[in-house]
Amino acid sequence: MKEPNTTSPIRKPVQPKVHRIALFPRMLACLAITAGVLLCGLAAQAQPVLKLRYGFDDAGPGTSTPSDTSGGGVAATLQMLSYAGALTDYHGAANSGVAGAITGSRALNFSSNTRSGANGPVAAVTNATLGFGQVSAFTVTMWWKKMDGWQSDGFGPRMFVMGAPGFDDINTTANSMGLKYQAAGQLYFSMNTGNPTAAATFTSDLPTNRWLFVAITYDGTNVKIYEGTDTSVSTLISTTAVSGQIIDFGSTGAICIGNRRAKTRDFDGWIDDFRFYTGAGDATFVENLRSTAAGNPPVVNNVYPDGTILQQATNT
Repeated sequence: MKEPNTTSPIRKPVQPKVHRIALFPRMLACLAITAGVLLCGLAAQAQPVLKLRYGFDDAGPGTSTPSDTSGGGVAATLQMLSYAGALTDYHGAANSGVAGAITGSRALNFSSNTRSGANGPVAAVTNATLGFGQVSAFTVTMWWKKMDGWQSDGFGPRMFVMGAPGFDDINTTANSMGLKYQAAGQLYFSMNTGNPTAAATFTSDLPTNRWLFVAITYDGTNVKIYEGTDTSVSTLISTTAVSGQIIDFGSTGAICIGNRRAKTRDFDGWIDDFRFYTGAGDATFVENLRSTAAGNPPVVNNVYPDGTILQQATNT
């Protein structure tokens, strides 16, 4: 007896559905996270590296002042020299620094000079630790409080000159850089023999008897000069296109602060917190340096804790 024909319809195997569209957001999220980590890593690598800092906070007595190595900078002790070349004590008193009223910090004290732009002292050193080799991008920042106005003979002080040994002044020798007053309201910055490489021209004379902050950055393409004070944020003053400049410090470098090597363009006042970095900092980096050096003063009821100075923009 034949089996009855009860054949059922043939069923095709069911393929599981793959929700590809649902996977895309996860994949994109993973890619975004990965890209973010890479970008953060690149940004961290691009930060300027501190090579040299002079805080001038040692009390003395003595005729030298060491660099601050706590942040990673090299050790290079400045010798304090009078115009005659004699080792002389120019340590500032407690509270003389830019943040002195808050932290008690000190500053390099050249205030005994009768004027700026004449014969006077310098803080200088030549040392193998300053042999930074070829530098194609950098950040330089410093503070000063100038006591005298512009002199009628037109000679302005040199704030710093640094580079390979052998330089005398800014713009006279290759592989050097420096900053000077060109006029009461103008600063010149020079790299190599640029005369100048970049200028910062202000709308009024630079202030006297108050702390001034100046930063210079170079990224291989542009020189930028910033200015601020202990109570006002740093502002970009000038941008000058200059491509392909290199300062070769070689295996031994040198620096003069507050004068040129011949000691004939002195500075009348106080100098504080000189910093040199390899790598160009941005505006945020520059402002962080200014704010930190100024002491990041806490405010209580709109006044500093000592009750003597009102916070900026609240004196109404």
